[in-house]
Amino acid sequence: IDYQHIQNGLWNWGYGINWFLSSRFTVFLHPSYLAMYLNFSLFLLIREESAPSGWIHLKTNWRRGLILLFLTIQVLLISKAGLFIAGLLFVWWVLMLFRNGSVRAGIALSSMVVLATIALFWKAPELSNRIVNMAGFFDEKESDSGESNDLRVMVWNEALQLSRENIVLGVGIGDVRNELNERYERAEMKEARERNLNAHSQFIQFHLSAGLAAVFLFVMCFIEILASRKGMIGAVFLAVLLISNMLVESMLETQAGMVFFALFGILFIYLSKTHQLVES
Repeated sequence: IDYQHIQNGLWNWGYGINWFLSSRFTVFLHPSYLAMYLNFSLFLLIREESAPSGWIHLKTNWRRGLILLFLTIQVLLISKAGLFIAGLLFVWWVLMLFRNGSVRAGIALSSMVVLATIALFWKAPELSNRIVNMAGFFDEKESDSGESNDLRVMVWNEALQLSRENIVLGVGIGDVRNELNERYERAEMKEARERNLNAHSQFIQFHLSAGLAAVFLFVMCFIEILASRKGMIGAVFLAVLLISNMLVESMLETQAGMVFFALFGILFIYLSKTHQLVES
């Protein structure tokens, strides 16, 4: 063990914090999927600020402390979709505090988050590089540069071209990876071929697998979730959360993504059926 290396890391906070980012922070679950659970928890906690449901029995200070903790963890995860949704939730939270008359709390909490974020940007180069990388997400790329955004956009281009060539029936269930790998080889995308990457979008993935019929059935799942409880903002947020992540990830190609989709999708449908039985 290189104890001097560890000691340098402990003394230099900027060096040490970088070992608690992304997949080094969450070992057993991909950062994108943990970010989804955290964002849904953030939504429930922030929702209590304006419309207490009686489900979360926490004092105000404890609830706000949890919100700050979850926001901090989101920053450490540096999931692009997770950070984007968490940012929107944070703005919603601050606006809700001001609307409810908690002006001092809103200013204090937002100042804490802003200062903490600036400190992390200053001391954690990986975090600041990820944000800069997000800003240039759709810049045109000409080669397989190795950057996650660059590679993702190139994969989308190849997957969309393949999708246009097989617009009605797709390429067939089980053949998507083989077809994509052939396109990666022709486009000289070495890293994508070596990593056997999927389409990195669940909508494109379904279309390639079984054509327009699969996409139609998939969209119907979201309609069922939204219809599960009319006017229930939780169902709307769940749909937004799922769609935002499924646009940039083939969620249902992984166990973690499948578990999240099945758990919360079935939960809202169950709540709908239970609510209908109670009313009848």
